[in-house]
Amino acid sequence: MLQMNGFKLSSVLSDITGASGMKILKKLAEKGEVCVLDIQLALHKRCKSTPEEIECAINGVMKMSSRLLLKEQIKKIENCDKEIDDVYDMMFKLAEEHMWAIRIIESIPGLSTLSAIYIIAEIGTKLISFKTSGHLAAWAGLAPKDNRSADKARASQTQKANQYIKSLLIQCAWAATKTRNTRLSLWFWRNQGRLGEKKAITAVARKLLCYIYAMLKSGKLYDKSLDVAYAEKIGAVKLEAAKKIVGSRKKNSLASDKRSDNDDANLANRQNGGSEKPKQSIKMADSGNPPKNGIESPNKTSAPKRGRPKKPVTSD
Repeated sequence: MLQMNGFKLSSVLSDITGASGMKILKKLAEKGEVCVLDIQLALHKRCKSTPEEIECAINGVMKMSSRLLLKEQIKKIENCDKEIDDVYDMMFKLAEEHMWAIRIIESIPGLSTLSAIYIIAEIGTKLISFKTSGHLAAWAGLAPKDNRSADKARASQTQKANQYIKSLLIQCAWAATKTRNTRLSLWFWRNQGRLGEKKAITAVARKLLCYIYAMLKSGKLYDKSLDVAYAEKIGAVKLEAAKKIVGSRKKNSLASDKRSDNDDANLANRQNGGSEKPKQSIKMADSGNPPKNGIESPNKTSAPKRGRPKKPVTSD
């Protein structure tokens, strides 16, 4: 309808049914046109487009028939939003009996109350059907397949299981990676370069589900002191690695300094006429003592002379 009247509102707003878009649409349905002042009053402060850009996109006058149809569409959108709010209210009322489990799950970094309700709706609170957290992860599609042949492990993908809980936990895992100094975020940022983002975030989602299983079984809240201990452990490992790197660089610099000192000494010796030869260049001609008075040592054998051998002289 907006396109038929020459209005390009979707090109300047990411969501025309949002707060700013709905206010502008109501003004259009009421007056048939909007000015810069109306746009400024309706625009949210976080909107990236300027009022002038929005005015250029919806510059024109809407017909009366289109205005009546637009009013009906706005009413339908508002009714749908009201129905969604009613469903959320119903969900929160039904979840009151499981409030203890919701409090446990939402104590984990990255999980909200609504996410906790969704998770409980899928897996329940008693977890009788799952013997271990591994069984629960496999049921949720967060465990890799066992792809082996002739005792050789091959690359495997996760199973196609419950896609609802899987997609929900992956979204919660992304939220958990944005937290600061937690086990989940530290593990992700340490391993995502080696594994890749998709495998790393799937592993974080599996960790979340294992945490939920253990906490619902024990009835305890998330222990934040473990995050502090894990952060200190990672800091100690990084410090040890940095010390090793500094030590190896010091050894390399000392070795290079010694080589440069030897090179400087040899260069100075050459400039002085080479009277003093370095110890490394002294080599004995043989293992014995040098000859005295021109007499060779008996152990030393003379090298054969080159050329044709002389013919023996015969007497006639």
